[in-house]
Amino acid sequence: MADIEKRMRDLLHKIAREQHYEDYDLQLIPISTGGANYSSTLYVAKVTSKTKNTLDLFIKISQIGARVREDFKITIFETERFIYRDMRKAYMEIEEKHKVPEEHRIYIAEYYGADLTPPDEMLVLENLAIRGFVIHDRFKSIDWEYATTAVNELAKLHSLSMAFQREYPEEFKHFSENYQYEWLNEWTVNSLWLPGFKKAIAVAPEENKDKLKKFFDEYDIEKISRQYDPLRCKVLTHGDYRPSNLMYRTRDDGSLEIIVVDHQTIQIGCPVTDLMYLIFTGTDKPFRDQYFDKLIDHYYTQLSEAMKRLNIDPETTYSRADFDFEMKEKLPFGLTVAAFVLPIVTVETENAPEMKPDMDLSNFAVIENGALFPDRINGVVDDYVKWGVLKD
Repeated sequence: MADIEKRMRDLLHKIAREQHYEDYDLQLIPISTGGANYSSTLYVAKVTSKTKNTLDLFIKISQIGARVREDFKITIFETERFIYRDMRKAYMEIEEKHKVPEEHRIYIAEYYGADLTPPDEMLVLENLAIRGFVIHDRFKSIDWEYATTAVNELAKLHSLSMAFQREYPEEFKHFSENYQYEWLNEWTVNSLWLPGFKKAIAVAPEENKDKLKKFFDEYDIEKISRQYDPLRCKVLTHGDYRPSNLMYRTRDDGSLEIIVVDHQTIQIGCPVTDLMYLIFTGTDKPFRDQYFDKLIDHYYTQLSEAMKRLNIDPETTYSRADFDFEMKEKLPFGLTVAAFVLPIVTVETENAPEMKPDMDLSNFAVIENGALFPDRINGVVDDYVKWGVLKD
């Protein structure tokens, strides 16, 4: 740990010099995510000087152990640096080129530097918490205001990725060839996905157990992988679009503002998978009963408007008919991703796994179910019975 802290301080001193701090103090403080983050150790730092404003920084340090790294190629910190350093700049240029109004522009946290020496890669960004941004309580369903604001940001991300493909073809090719890591393999399926399916079956009421077992028995690595494949439209998806990876604050006028963070799982895929991910990991059944169809409509409305602002024709690029087709085809994804993610979302803080060097991915499958898990997953199951996806 002493070596890691030295490297971190060396990196922060380098950043301070680059930001023209000469006579300054450096304060470093570890922070906890309360069980919301398993891949990183987090710190905040303050660079203070009598002659310049305080520089508030946020540091992520990889805590992915050697055994996990052996199981599949890890590039999440390289990917995230590309997003914050390179793609952020490209997106800003695209918005400026098309004169997108300020209120419709995306905000990606400012990047300050990185040390990508494995196994303790480090990434330094602005500290959004200083501006009042916080993470949503993962034990509570999001409400309508939060959901629509999160969907607005998702529409910006997806439309900008369409423009990025069109206007930066070489950079898009570079991303495709260098930052698409193999996160899905036999090991991850057996260690994470299949145990999640078993957890869902175990807590289901008797009348739904056989329906669930029949549904999940059809899933193997190929079918899980196909869930993410683009059909009518290809975008850069966030890949883990849930409230734990969004930060929000309430503005002075009472409106909500959300900034998307943790871009480490970005991948080429189908836009509706991000939308389904948000809905089935961030909402409960009462929310979906009232707002599911309305939120689906809201997403496409916002996406089509965002495309138009970037001179992308929705009808020829991603029509409502294309979107509706993909929603129908990808609907089962919501159930599988709920079974995969909800055990982690709902685990009590004291039972959340702490990544250690000798751990492998199977350690995440033995998480003790949180008290909220049965209610949340069975609410999803009830939806899929109602929609006719789960049958006898």
